[in-house]
Amino acid sequence: MTGASAPLDYSSLLNVPDRQRSVQDVALPTVRVCDRIQPDATQAAIGLNALEEQYGAITGELPLGGWNGLRRNAHGRLRLIASLRNTAPWLYAATNIVERQLEVALHVGHPWLAFRPLLLVGAPGSGKSHFAMQMAEAAGVTFVQVPMGGDSDNRSLAGTARGWTGAQPALPVVAMVQHGTANPLIILDEIEKVSGERRNGNAHEALLSMLEPRTAGCWYDRCLMAAVDLRHVVWVATANSLHGIPPPLLSRFDVVNVPVPGPRDADALIESLRRDFCQRLGLLAGLQPRLDDSVVRLLRRHFHRSGSIRLLRRGVEIAMGEAIRALPRVVH
Repeated sequence: MTGASAPLDYSSLLNVPDRQRSVQDVALPTVRVCDRIQPDATQAAIGLNALEEQYGAITGELPLGGWNGLRRNAHGRLRLIASLRNTAPWLYAATNIVERQLEVALHVGHPWLAFRPLLLVGAPGSGKSHFAMQMAEAAGVTFVQVPMGGDSDNRSLAGTARGWTGAQPALPVVAMVQHGTANPLIILDEIEKVSGERRNGNAHEALLSMLEPRTAGCWYDRCLMAAVDLRHVVWVATANSLHGIPPPLLSRFDVVNVPVPGPRDADALIESLRRDFCQRLGLLAGLQPRLDDSVVRLLRRHFHRSGSIRLLRRGVEIAMGEAIRALPRVVH
């Protein structure tokens, strides 16, 4: 099993704010996730090998993403960190943890998104998942969001063993192949609500080996019947409380208590949610409508009363829908 390729000198690009250079201009670090997928004898007998065809990308070199977010802005701050401070200022503690680890990684020549598993604990609607999604967007990496509440087995994470109908590798492997990167960001929502059922495997127990660096480097996938390297996967979990999370699993995370965003965070949130809405619709920057000041004041007042990002998101989407309907209609 091979690790990341030899460190390259990226300092001249990462530390000089006024130097403009595209990510395509440099050789990105890569990782080989798996040496060889065990052939499926049943499929091979009829001239097929579906697993190798579907997941063969992990036996080659997959890039490590996040380069764009690790460039520095004109003030010398990492663009990813500056974006998080602007869009989720009340989550400064989580941002500080990520910043420290990224700065150390850059110092030793690792210009990709990587930090220890992060657990955000706070009330519903406090922006935990919003923070993780904003991080993925600012870093330029893809993310997979997994609702963990009520999971009664480990299939959503560990996949299924070969031989079962619809057998599938572990979720991180599927994410790597689908998105073409060795370090996808995986968001585990409501991790404390996983069922305690162990008959078909428990999601908490599957996570233990995926998050521990020593076992993650050679994690055995029962579908591929091969060891895969999960050390570069980026994990962000959310929970409303720590109750129900086993201590051994909790020890794998950097735990951050998330405060409820306050009135002074409203404007940053409204603008962030407005951009999210436009991006989901695929609107170009020049075609994105702004919200009238009167609408922003109304949204701000509602947020002051509720304190819920989910309710604010709903209000922003309604307001943006009306703003878009007021634009001249596009004729194809």
